[in-house]
Amino acid sequence: MASHFTSRRHVSVSLVEDDARRRQLVELCLNLTPDLRVLETYPDAETALLKIAQRPPRVLLVDWHLGPDRMDGIELIRRVKEQLPRVRSVVCSHYDLDGLPAGAVRAGAVGFLYKNDPLTTLPAIVREAAAGGHPVSAAAAARLLEIKNAPLPDLQPPEVALNPRQYQVLQLLAKGLSLARVAEQLCLSEHTVATHRSAILRRLGVASLKEALTRLRMDC
Repeated sequence: MASHFTSRRHVSVSLVEDDARRRQLVELCLNLTPDLRVLETYPDAETALLKIAQRPPRVLLVDWHLGPDRMDGIELIRRVKEQLPRVRSVVCSHYDLDGLPAGAVRAGAVGFLYKNDPLTTLPAIVREAAAGGHPVSAAAAARLLEIKNAPLPDLQPPEVALNPRQYQVLQLLAKGLSLARVAEQLCLSEHTVATHRSAILRRLGVASLKEALTRLRMDC
């Protein structure tokens, strides 16, 4: 378990990214930085959950959208936070959703950046996260200020409705039930419920359960 700690020489980093080319670029960038070392790279959240405890990093870089019908990065961070509370998670996303940075922080992320931020800024983000800070890239910080200062939008019902199963899952989650309890009530696996939850957030274009409920104008 020694890899969990920041050694005198290196900060250990693991990466969860479904784009193989992006994984290679980030791994190369970090490994070319003298004080950083990539422990593992994972193509999806499910694989990361199975293996990360074997070699826990100090910093976990997580993409938000990890492919259709896959657990998203926010849910992964939430679970890693429960299992390995000392791992420092940072979200790196291509999506510019208003609620995404806040949703990431609520799940346990300590930092946020966009994929179109210069790759050269990544080492500093990782170092700050490892040192206990809360790094946000310049572009992400500017976006947060825009969101904070913008008037509240007139929320409209979503253009794409949820399917019956997704709506059923959302209703139960809105009552405060855990993924395990929802799975038990619907006779599903917990993994399937987590997948439904991720699909709901993607379809509604939001980053949290609260935002999904607001978007649907549900009374929870």
